[in-house]
Amino acid sequence: MRCFILLLVLQATVGCAADRQGELLEARLREQQDYAAKLASQLERAQADLSVASQESNSLRQQLVASGKQPLHPEQADVLYRMAKLKIDQYQSSIIPIGNSNRPLINMVLTPVDQFNESIKLPGDVTINIIDQQDSLLGTHRFTAAQVREKWNAGWVSSGFVFQLPWPENVSLSDLSGQQIELKATFKTADGREFEATHQLKVKKQYKMQANPDGPVKQADFSPMKAPADRIDTSDRRTIDEFPILR
Repeated sequence: MRCFILLLVLQATVGCAADRQGELLEARLREQQDYAAKLASQLERAQADLSVASQESNSLRQQLVASGKQPLHPEQADVLYRMAKLKIDQYQSSIIPIGNSNRPLINMVLTPVDQFNESIKLPGDVTINIIDQQDSLLGTHRFTAAQVREKWNAGWVSSGFVFQLPWPENVSLSDLSGQQIELKATFKTADGREFEATHQLKVKKQYKMQANPDGPVKQADFSPMKAPADRIDTSDRRTIDEFPILR
């Protein structure tokens, strides 16, 4: 009798626990449904606002055309207003020695990116300052948006505008050996916004090359080697004599 009573109590306890778990699950499902309905309502409102903004943009564009002005095309405006910041590629930006010259090139890759850190092909006016460790200005380079547009390079790893700047004329490379220089880029968009980015480059000692006492290095001859007259080439570049013979 006592065991029967304990069994009934255990069944009642398990049943109550199952009921509580079911109620909790149903409550969570209702919360998820309410949240999904709220997101759907917000998405619908955002789409409506986007439609209104698009109509307003088209109306303003038509008014500009009627007044004789040239507005931005929709695809141009989309790229223009997507830009969120400016980046300098740290891996592709470097100092490139040229022969035995003491004036190398400074290679710099400048990339406009959107809010998702994806590169966008947006040309703009660019100013690049080269600054030493004492904050002294070593050189300045300026490029118009038309010039920047021609410098775009789409790579496998990253894409951006590639600039190859000559070493400052008033500074010797050996004078800055072991020090760092700063590249400071300013990017100005068509709507007047400005973005800045900086990058540090170290001037290594091995950049300075010794002059070649034997004169300029001759260009290597990469012309294909001609096979001897008595050699008979096969399709896999082996001669007849090189094939194995079954005996």
